[in-house]
Amino acid sequence: MLRRLLAFKTVLIVLFGLLLAGCEGLGYYWQAGAGQLDLMQRQTPIDTVVEDGNIDSAVASKLTLVLAARDYAEQMLLLPVGDSYSEFVQLEGDYAVWNVYAAEPYSVVSYRWCYALVGCMGYRGYFDRQEAEQYAAKMAAEGYEVFVGGVAAYSTLGWFDDPVMSSFTRRSDLALVSLLFHELAHRKLYIKGDTAFNESYASAVAIIGLQQWQQQAMLSAQQIAQWQQHQQRSSAFHALLLNYRQQLSVLYQREDLDQLLMAQHKATIYEQLTRDYQQFRHQWQGYSGYDHWMASVNNAKLATVADYYIWVDSFLALYRQSGNDIAEFYRRVNVLSQRPKEDRALQLSELKQQYRRGDRVGG
Repeated sequence: MLRRLLAFKTVLIVLFGLLLAGCEGLGYYWQAGAGQLDLMQRQTPIDTVVEDGNIDSAVASKLTLVLAARDYAEQMLLLPVGDSYSEFVQLEGDYAVWNVYAAEPYSVVSYRWCYALVGCMGYRGYFDRQEAEQYAAKMAAEGYEVFVGGVAAYSTLGWFDDPVMSSFTRRSDLALVSLLFHELAHRKLYIKGDTAFNESYASAVAIIGLQQWQQQAMLSAQQIAQWQQHQQRSSAFHALLLNYRQQLSVLYQREDLDQLLMAQHKATIYEQLTRDYQQFRHQWQGYSGYDHWMASVNNAKLATVADYYIWVDSFLALYRQSGNDIAEFYRRVNVLSQRPKEDRALQLSELKQQYRRGDRVGG
């Protein structure tokens, strides 16, 4: 109880400071603080939830898995777990948070919103879906391409003890463990103003951690085969999107085209992306899991894919260069994080090329 009261006090202090800062408006910070407080008021220790026996057995199994993955993350991946993901929140809807993403009509770089404490990021989160959609509509009216996505999990970067939300438990066991490792990685390292660095690093930690986890977990051959197929399909899909993002990036930098020709070339590239996606579906036995996402593909979505995946191979290369030693890997990532952003990007680009010339880590 004392820990929770102290956490409430911390939320109020942080919220008050943000309101005074005023760089994003009082209303936005108020909804963020109120949403975080609401989650904290409704969370219950996982041990209590499981022991009570009042939840579905499948959910109880997922929560037990979370506790095991927390221990593994702390002991083997050297991640600062603390009391995070030791409590459970049953959400009223599918997600606790909805993020707004945006990009200009002729750009595949995410629009950046700047906040007190955490710097600038390529998304803007809301605890209320309607508020997120209203803000997205406002951005669209100003000419931006936008989309709103539900967030299964997020990290408060160590400010609070993040709970396991019911949105976690809809995932497969391996996807759940991967998500947990990703979010805990943010507690280990986060740098202001570089979403692509932060998210790609956390995604790489999840890949590294899950590869190790599979080696010690009691998994069936079928589970491993299904996950490997999922990873290969996901990697192929993201490669497809990043390829077209690069094509659009080159197009948008051309100075010899007027706006009409630029729009025509843009439409042609998106049409080709749609055709290639249909080929992708055919190659993966008609898999339709990305259909909804592709139905409204735009610059904002492609920019977000880059933010989350563009440097994953780079961090995997750095892990390999660290002799697959996780402590040395973190040390090198920390050194890299302290370099100017332009220098970081250059080194990450070089690491990506090195990785693609060698053996892949984690499939």
